[in-house]
Amino acid sequence: MKKDKYSLRGIARTLIACLAVALSPLPAFAHQSPGGCNANRLDLSIIKDKTSVMIGDTITYTVTVTNLDFGSDIACDITNASVDVTLPAPDGTATGTVVNLATGVNYPAGTNTTIVGTAQYVVATDPGIEDMVAQAEISGTLHDAPVDHSAQIIKTLGTTVVATPAPPIEPPDQPQNNTPTSYPSALPRTGR
Repeated sequence: MKKDKYSLRGIARTLIACLAVALSPLPAFAHQSPGGCNANRLDLSIIKDKTSVMIGDTITYTVTVTNLDFGSDIACDITNASVDVTLPAPDGTATGTVVNLATGVNYPAGTNTTIVGTAQYVVATDPGIEDMVAQAEISGTLHDAPVDHSAQIIKTLGTTVVATPAPPIEPPDQPQNNTPTSYPSALPRTGR
């Protein structure tokens, strides 16, 4: 009887150990994708719709992403990417409001130029600031080897801030044709 009791206990322990292994979380699966890829070809662009602005103007920033092969460079997949735009701060630096354009998106190899989104900014720089900068950033997971790596790109784009234009200068008054012109009187001639 003792033998059966210990056998049942042994079986129970084995079952519990198996259950613990089966229920434990699996490690994240990393892999090179697509197989044979050899390049981080992710590209990020930030585009503005105006080259110069005044305080109060609205400027629109558009962000695009591509992930294409080039010659023998085979693009690797990007997953779980986030794309943000940082708008100009009052001092003109790219430290203002952060606008999230995408979260958790995938850009697999072969992704043609894709518009991620746009962000509008009403120019509110401090007086005297002549240049303002916006920043676009993408970060995600690069599937380039048996162990995945992070991918990140940051790009900036500046715009000229011009002062409020001065009112137009009007030409000086011109005499009109129907206005009589006065001339100094002539001195009498004296002959000698």
